[in-house]
Amino acid sequence: MRIADDGSYVRAGYNFAGDPKHNLSLTGYAVDANRFRLGYSFDLTWGGRNMYAFDPNAAPGARLQYQNHGFYAFAGIKTAVGDYKDPVTAEPQEETYYGSLFGVGSTIGDHVRVEGGFGSFEQGQLTNAASATSPVYLEPIRAMGACAQAAWRSSTELDWIQTGELRLYRNTPDFVRDSYLSHQQVDGLAVLVQGEVNVLAHNLIDFENVDATVVEQAVAGDLQTVFAFGRSQITADVVYKDLPYIVFNVPGLTSGYALPERYEVTPQVYTRMSAARHFPQSRLTPSLGFGYMQAATYGTPETGYFVQQNETDKYHVPDGQTPTALLSSVAGLTWDISKSMVAQGEVLYTLNNNLSVFENTDGLAGSYVLAPGNERNQLGLNLMVRARF
Repeated sequence: MRIADDGSYVRAGYNFAGDPKHNLSLTGYAVDANRFRLGYSFDLTWGGRNMYAFDPNAAPGARLQYQNHGFYAFAGIKTAVGDYKDPVTAEPQEETYYGSLFGVGSTIGDHVRVEGGFGSFEQGQLTNAASATSPVYLEPIRAMGACAQAAWRSSTELDWIQTGELRLYRNTPDFVRDSYLSHQQVDGLAVLVQGEVNVLAHNLIDFENVDATVVEQAVAGDLQTVFAFGRSQITADVVYKDLPYIVFNVPGLTSGYALPERYEVTPQVYTRMSAARHFPQSRLTPSLGFGYMQAATYGTPETGYFVQQNETDKYHVPDGQTPTALLSSVAGLTWDISKSMVAQGEVLYTLNNNLSVFENTDGLAGSYVLAPGNERNQLGLNLMVRARF
């Protein structure tokens, strides 16, 4: 039986001297603590449900946090029950795996914010060893990592950038009443710069010596900027993820193995820019965005190259071609129908000349050739109506 949940929780707190901004709280996630992670931009966060080398039926957790206005510190624990083989008897059974998470952060004055965190996880076992007699067979995979973020803003009219996917839902009607839609307006020019770095590591099988393990490190970072003036806003975002970071949860490019030294590897680096302006009289907000990505790739000139899209999906680059950058753009229009309802339309375009199709050749093994133009030039349309009631 599989239990599904999206972050249901119970929370108990105590306010010191009746001050709601000075408190101690305990949050418990009875089924799934996936919203309790480390890292700050959701695309880079880690320590969620998929951190384990198996698919847990449930992954509960708890978080104890102290908050004193702009300062906070927390400690948390996660557990998951998954497949386990006894290293002596190799008998399969279920075992509890543990993870711990710690974090601290503070706002210095009104314009500077610094945060940091550390976590360690029992990720699983090395079950893909060369043989059952290998000394690394069934060795536990121990993962750990650290994250840090620093931010500066010129004006308190700009809010710190916070990932909405990690926020806890509130079932409080008064909290959301007439507050679903909001458009920022600043006096003059306001600037926000916010950057983070994440470093992870775990022990994997050495591809060059399959009877030994190595510690493979993974790195990712993000730099975000916001320029706001009046009802207009321009944003820019640069993200870096190396290949071991993308496949950290598998764990490894080939499950349980570190990257082979013979591979030519490139990290995933992408930048995106967007501009938007709100017109209150018409209740319209047009926007325009552009993106450029160097994909994460691996391979050799002899075997060809692969693009690793995410931790599970990859595709073959056309034979004889080195990987190329991806380009994308989006044009959108948002209409505020009411204080609780919004309609949004977007037109999206992506150019990906790394896509290929496999062609059989008479008497030959076949090859990967460039995909047709209608597959490499991707056009999308998104229409959405959202409401809160």
